Amino acid sequence: MDTKIKRYTMRILCILCAIGLWLYVTYTEDPEMEIWLRGIPIEYRNMEQIDSNKLAITSQDMVEIVNIKVSGHRSALLSIQEENAEAIVDYADIKEAGEFRLPITVRLSSDSLRVVKQSTQSIACVVDKIVSIDKKVTITSSGAEALGIRAFKADPEKLTLTGPETIVNQCKINVHVDLNEKETQSSYTVNVLDGLDRPYEDTVLKMKENTVKISAIRALPIEITPSNTPQNIEIEKVEYDPQTVEVLGELTELLMLDKITATYNPWIDWGHSPSSSGMVSLSYPKTVEVLDVTSATANFYFHTKE
Repeated sequence: MDTKIKRYTMRILCILCAIGLWLYVTYTEDPEMEIWLRGIPIEYRNMEQIDSNKLAITSQDMVEIVNIKVSGHRSALLSIQEENAEAIVDYADIKEAGEFRLPITVRLSSDSLRVVKQSTQSIACVVDKIVSIDKKVTITSSGAEALGIRAFKADPEKLTLTGPETIVNQCKINVHVDLNEKETQSSYTVNVLDGLDRPYEDTVLKMKENTVKISAIRALPIEITPSNTPQNIEIEKVEYDPQTVEVLGELTELLMLDKITATYNPWIDWGHSPSSSGMVSLSYPKTVEVLDVTSATANFYFHTKE
């Protein structure tokens, strides 16, 4: 019995010594430890300097938080929280366009602690210089051919597009004119298209003006009618050369026209010939510019009524 009691007593003493040693090391020696702090928000600083240097960030890694492993004495680690750490990405050193990799700098509130590992070390970003380029306005249409319209012209012909140089060079300015309903507008809002002719909606691009007026070249038929025709004369047909003429005008005014008209007073005595011809001055509205001829040849075929 004495031997068993001694054996159990020694075991208990060993356990108590181990606990005491652990307590001593923990609370007296204060050993080094490591813990993870997770979800620390990243603060992006001095981004306004990018604008002041006439630069723009065209792409960058989208990183919002970082996780860090912190090393230090146990007593210091017991009180540290995520809010005691800050993660910073600083743009202050970017002075020109290019590709950059910016470090994510982590700072701790206690100098006795140090960061030994973090989930993300840096972010990549591309910076481009801001330029202003005059871009020609391109015009697309639907329903124009049926109306005899063969070409459009924008006023102004160019608009100034401001933004990152790489993007501005790839984009184009376009306006679409839909004439299927034969309706027009006094001015048209332009769209910025990317290199694949898709709408570019990023606010990084700017224009002082975003509307244009549209003019067009339209082929209109000619209609010439005889005047002072005797009652005993019946017109069989009239031929014109040319049959159509081209005019240039604002789209709104141009679509109000259906034809170019003129009248002709035959220079021969009606009834003595099966036909009569002559040059006829065409009458153009003041709202259009004549691009073609100002006169046409008219041939009248007729017969005398019985």
